[in-house]
Amino acid sequence: SKPLPDRLYLFIESSTLLLLNMSASDRVLLPASPSPFHYAIHLRPNIATFTFSGSQTIALTATSASSSIRLHSRDIAIDIETVTLTPKDGSSSAFKPCAITYDRDGGSFVELRFKAEYPAGEYALFMNFTGELNDKMAGFYRSSYTVGTTPKTMLCTQFEAIDARRAFPCWDEPARKAVFALTVTVDKHLDVVANTPVARRVVDSTDAEKQVVEFLETPKMSTYLLALVIGEFEFVQAVTKTGVLVRVMSVQGKAEKCRFALGVAVRALEFLEDFFGVAFPLPKMDMIAVPDFAAGAMENWGIVTYREVDLLCDEAKVSTSQKQRVASVITHELSHQWFGNLVTMQWWDDLWLNEGFANMMQSLVADALVPEWNMWEQVVQTSQAAALKLDALRSSHPIQVPIPRAEDVEEVFDLISYCKGGSVVRMLWGAVVGPEEFKAGLQRYMKKHAYGNVVTNDLWASFADLRDGTPVADVLGTWTSQMGYPVVTAALDGDTLKLEQRWFLSDGEVPKEEKLWTIPIIVGTEKGGKMDTVFMSGKTCEIKVPDAANCGWIKVNFNQFIPMRVNYDKPMMDRLSSGASDLPPLDQIGLVQDVSALVKAGLVPISQLLPLLSGLSASRNDNVWSAISAAIGPVSTILKAMDKKKDLDAFVLRLISSALMEVGWEPQASDDDNRKQLRAVILSILAAYIGDDKSHSATVSALFAKFVEDHDAVPMDLLGPILRMSVSTDESAWHQLKRIAESPILDGIYLRAIYSNMGFVTSERMKRDTLDWCLEPVIRIQDIMAPMGAVGRSTAGRSELGWHWFRENADRILERLGSSSASLISYVIKSCCGGGCSVEKAKEIEEYFGEAGNKERFPMVGRGVSQMVEEIQANNAFLARELELVGNGGLQKALST
Repeated sequence: SKPLPDRLYLFIESSTLLLLNMSASDRVLLPASPSPFHYAIHLRPNIATFTFSGSQTIALTATSASSSIRLHSRDIAIDIETVTLTPKDGSSSAFKPCAITYDRDGGSFVELRFKAEYPAGEYALFMNFTGELNDKMAGFYRSSYTVGTTPKTMLCTQFEAIDARRAFPCWDEPARKAVFALTVTVDKHLDVVANTPVARRVVDSTDAEKQVVEFLETPKMSTYLLALVIGEFEFVQAVTKTGVLVRVMSVQGKAEKCRFALGVAVRALEFLEDFFGVAFPLPKMDMIAVPDFAAGAMENWGIVTYREVDLLCDEAKVSTSQKQRVASVITHELSHQWFGNLVTMQWWDDLWLNEGFANMMQSLVADALVPEWNMWEQVVQTSQAAALKLDALRSSHPIQVPIPRAEDVEEVFDLISYCKGGSVVRMLWGAVVGPEEFKAGLQRYMKKHAYGNVVTNDLWASFADLRDGTPVADVLGTWTSQMGYPVVTAALDGDTLKLEQRWFLSDGEVPKEEKLWTIPIIVGTEKGGKMDTVFMSGKTCEIKVPDAANCGWIKVNFNQFIPMRVNYDKPMMDRLSSGASDLPPLDQIGLVQDVSALVKAGLVPISQLLPLLSGLSASRNDNVWSAISAAIGPVSTILKAMDKKKDLDAFVLRLISSALMEVGWEPQASDDDNRKQLRAVILSILAAYIGDDKSHSATVSALFAKFVEDHDAVPMDLLGPILRMSVSTDESAWHQLKRIAESPILDGIYLRAIYSNMGFVTSERMKRDTLDWCLEPVIRIQDIMAPMGAVGRSTAGRSELGWHWFRENADRILERLGSSSASLISYVIKSCCGGGCSVEKAKEIEEYFGEAGNKERFPMVGRGVSQMVEEIQANNAFLARELELVGNGGLQKALST
């Protein structure tokens, strides 16, 4: 297949080498002295003017004499006349700064310079400051909503990764932990919630209409975990077995939608306290739904903030997938209360210690709470699959990636840190040390490093060596310190299973660089069950399989614990294909994913994939069908480009016909969550590949009309397919959904469904209207990627509409996003510009974002753009291979099965 353009390959390789050669000494850090150990902060927000004033006293330790203090500050004005540095021992009068210097472009630093040196010792640094209550969902910001027809404003903080400095000048680095004492003066009718319980609440002595709220001191923690939310709330509450008060809070009128989350939170906290062997360190845990919120949630210690749709739900009405989503987000954030909050990474290059572990623990906890959801199947089908897709690119990065400047961390809040990190942790749990030692090791880790900072090796050192004396670090280090993952080729020679590993790339290229991973090889057989784990550290490995000729199928990576691909020789693959329906669901999912990726890489023919999918069509497992749907996606992309989408539509309709007839459109009283989810998946596949089939039109039209009349009249599991099929066949449905979505009181779950399907309108003009709509203030900034992504998915393989629209509207997009996080901007770029098979488009994107002016306008998106370009080129290589083979009739024959 065709290699990447030289300039892209060289850019990736040279930047990667540069990063890998960086050490801790290359980090842009504040001076080690002085260092804070206590903040007493008083904030006075003014909702009427969208501003706030503040004052603070920071207790510092100076280990050496200096004439300056350097700290972080962004969009904050410090009143130099109020700044004093007072020795704790009273040995001299206070030092006053003679100058203040802001360095906003170089990392949001501020430097206070003094006329005379202050000696080593402890000091109190006092200052007054002012700032803006912005609308960018970062720092100390405002969120607008309505109750009935009354407009309301909530104030919220979002400090991770480096936005505490937008609320108060500070040492905004994860290792500079301190204790925080927070006081807030605000209108007395407002509720004020922070990390700790209220210590004292009094009427402001200077204004009887205001209250002064003092909070108990926090534990020693990083700045990014401090949080404050101000508004008018309703809540439900309960107490855990160990006495922790748990409250789930919302704006007025939504308290009943908090009850499902409350039940999950209480049980999750109880589970985690037992699992980690450390009591939750705070007396209360608040979880608050915020109307405007950039991420899904944020793990602030003792006060987790959530996007409304990721916390609130009416259990009787929402879809199964939405309940699972809410439960997973909650268990993720509550896992962080230990992993990240109690024990924190030393610096952002070990971000995965926070996010990878929380990613895995969310599923471990959810599986313990609701085992019938089969969460591990979902992990393999969604999280691990997403990691493998991204990590098969040259433009990926290691789990442990050097971060020279804190600002650069925005580029690694991605699927590698979260999902590949989580996959490696699951491998540690299930295939390396086992569940019992995993739990024991984590308990040792938590107790040893509580309230401290760590690096990855501190974690590995907490686990016992393997049976042969190999340290865990020697195994796991091969997965965290190098990017990518292996493809293992498997061939059977008598009773000997012969394996060979190499670095896998999505375009099928064989890299010049040789990499090796230490791979836990778990083999399962149809008649013999799971074999003992063998660790493969060399390029090749041989494993004896007893009575291999008569044991039925032989599956490598049994239970899918290892984030890798397996490429079987034809005899082994024939056994697996013929016996695929007898594989455990986890392994059915893994086999489909492996074959799909190998087909796209050109390592196996597409004729091997489609019969495998047909062989699994009798499954009634929703996760297996989700894997089937995902495997069809890349094929659909190239067949659209080949004008063969109708042939694929016909194949897919035959594939789902039996399952569709069985689940139907009508929910049954006997349906459990898995059955509901199966119906949702099958109907979603139908919506994507229905083509010209009109047999469901009357049903869809009737259900759409019911939804327009009464949103609750249609089960949420059906809503996505109904909306997609409606807008793709009737432009008037698009206008009706737009009107519904612009209602200020519409529930977020309906908004998510509408936004995610509006782009499937057939008219190119109306697709553009959908994109233009994203720039109107009626759509919250947090939601604009959903309609953009729908447009992109609806045109995959053919149109470059989203990319052209982005380029034409870049100034308007940036004006809308303002100073939002780089992650949000990167998501918008991928939603508009990603996908398709056009090398011309890939070249245009690469050149556009490579221009000096656009590098300045779109900082910190380079890695994401490189990944997007490489993915398009891999699609093109896939397309080119299939076009070469189309003459032999293999594709047509496979589609006819």
